[in-house]
Amino acid sequence: MSTATVANLPRISGEKLAALIRAKTPGITIIDVRGNDYIGGHILGCMNVPTSTHDHRMPELVRTLRNQNTIVFHCALSQQRGPSSALRYLRERERMSARGELGIREDGEDLEKAQRVVVLDGGFEKWQAACVTTSINTRYTKICLLTVHTGMAPIPSLQKTTSKIFGMRTFEGVDSGPAIGE
Repeated sequence: MSTATVANLPRISGEKLAALIRAKTPGITIIDVRGNDYIGGHILGCMNVPTSTHDHRMPELVRTLRNQNTIVFHCALSQQRGPSSALRYLRERERMSARGELGIREDGEDLEKAQRVVVLDGGFEKWQAACVTTSINTRYTKICLLTVHTGMAPIPSLQKTTSKIFGMRTFEGVDSGPAIGE
């Protein structure tokens, strides 16, 4: 049985994750576990697997991601849904591995030793705040510029600035809203 708990799950900072993305480090998958708030903004290229779907999607997720080296889970603040989802993923991976349901990784490595499961420190809100204030993550965050969703009221100054500068169109990975099919 795993000794992992929500309290001792490893964390990754937004800055470190952004650096890994910019370096195009292979084998990283970002899982956004938010539900409806996902469309208000999300890290470009992430998978949206809402917590409401975990009962039936977690085994599929473990099988699909078994060859990935780093799995990053997050929600809005990464205080409850993100860490709980990471823990659930670890437990499902352990259960499936014990039953022999996973097979071996393409690189031949042991799944539990080769795959690192982490939580994005501060969640999407901290990632987005760093993007807005420092522009460090701008090209890796999809932000709905009309209604920047932070769980609070939209930020009027950001809306005015972005609409003047970007004309409400895509600019360096920042999008004016979700693409069709997202």
